[in-house]
This record gives sequence, structure tokens and C-alpha cells, in this order.
Amino acid sequence: MLPIGEKLSIATCYASLGDAYLELKQYDESRRWVLESQKIRLDIQDKPGLAYNYKVLVQLELALDDIRGAKVWHNQLLALITPDYSPLFIQIDVLFVAYLIFNHEGDYEKALMLIAVVYNDRVKRNPNVDGLDKRIAELREKLGERYEAIRAQADQETVTSMIEKLQNAYKFIL
Repeated sequence: MLPIGEKLSIATCYASLGDAYLELKQYDESRRWVLESQKIRLDIQDKPGLAYNYKVLVQLELALDDIRGAKVWHNQLLALITPDYSPLFIQIDVLFVAYLIFNHEGDYEKALMLIAVVYNDRVKRNPNVDGLDKRIAELREKLGERYEAIRAQADQETVTSMIEKLQNAYKFIL
């Protein structure tokens, strides 16, 4: 039996392969390696690694236009957040992949609420948010006149309040 550190290293390598294959649009290979990583991460209870895998799996399902599958993985990611365990990076991942799903579905109002909160949180910690600026600009174009009101509302939200919305009002129903 391998020590936990070695298992973690192997799981990380497998997840990286899955991510690389996703970028190459080799979806079967991507799924294969991420799920191999997932087995190990579940065995050693690596919640940060599980969060990463769930995020990649959401992106994979969306690349395949499987919104239901993306929602299943998102719900798994969201379930990692408990009263005893809710690191900010996992909360941000939850909001970001929910943004990807809502944007993919064409629900641009919810997408803007989510990505604006992620943007506002990141600006506080790190001014390098170029990728998020582009996503917000795309939603501004899609929402037209409704953008300003929705953005003003989003600017009043926090990461925690949006997590609560994803657990309740924005919850993905399968």
C-alpha cells in the first residue's frame, strides 16, 4: 500500500492528464484520467483535489453539451461545502462552474450575478482579473439594457450569499 502522499501525487498527475486531454478536446481520455484521479481522491478524502476534479468534469460535460451531467458534477462540488468545511477557493470554484452552466444555458442574469461576485472577490485579493473582465463584457452584450440593474444587484452580493443562492434559489434540479 502506498503512503497517502504518493497516492496524492498520482491522483494529481492523473487529474492533470485529464485536464490536458480536455484542452485537446479528447474527451474520452479526459474523462478516463479524471475519474482515475477521482477514485484515489475519494479513497484518501482529498477534498481540495475532489473540488478540482469536479470542476474539470463540469467543463468536460459542457464541452459535450451535457448540461445535466454538468449539473450533477456541480452538485457534487457544492456538497463539499459544509458548515465545518468551506474554504474560499472551493466556494469560488462552485460559483465559477455555476456561472459556466448558467452561461451555457443562456441564463445570463444568473451568470452575471455569479461572475460579478467572483470578480469583486478577486479584485479585493488580486487586481489581475483580465479573464473575468472578458466574461463580464460578454454578459454585458448579451443582457443589453438589463446589465446595469443586474450588475448593481451583483455588486451587493458576497461569495457566501451566492453559495446560499446556489444551495437554494439557484439550485440545479436534475
